[in-house]
Amino acid sequence: TCALPIWIFQNDSKENLYFWEICAHIIFFLDFYFSTFNKNLKNITDNYLLPDFLHKYSKNRLSNLKTMINKEDMLSFYHHTKSKINHYFENDISSQFEDQSGFPWLEMTKLELIIYNIRHIMQHVDMLNQMLKKLGLPVSNWIK
Repeated sequence: TCALPIWIFQNDSKENLYFWEICAHIIFFLDFYFSTFNKNLKNITDNYLLPDFLHKYSKNRLSNLKTMINKEDMLSFYHHTKSKINHYFENDISSQFEDQSGFPWLEMTKLELIIYNIRHIMQHVDMLNQMLKKLGLPVSNWIK
């Protein structure tokens, strides 16, 4: 876990995001985009709900939050999403690779959506690492 000063540290981008906001953004979109993999939802944006333990913040979106998500809830969200993704990859998913992503604004296959998500994670982990560097702290070496 990280100390409160890191949790509320802001980056120098034009968005001026807090460390916790970047974490929430990464996990939210992983959870959101993987919500279509085992379902045939026509309108995912209307049908997606956050896990119950996050409803005190919002029912379906984490964007534009004014309330900081505490570290315990963020870790619970991380574990929830990781479990969802692990469950998905435990199955034979090769037959789904050519299916459409399920998101009209992302005209790509589900395989391309997986790659898209990997790149999205990499982009934001780099932002988090830059923030840690500015605070003189060790950075994540999650890519070896």
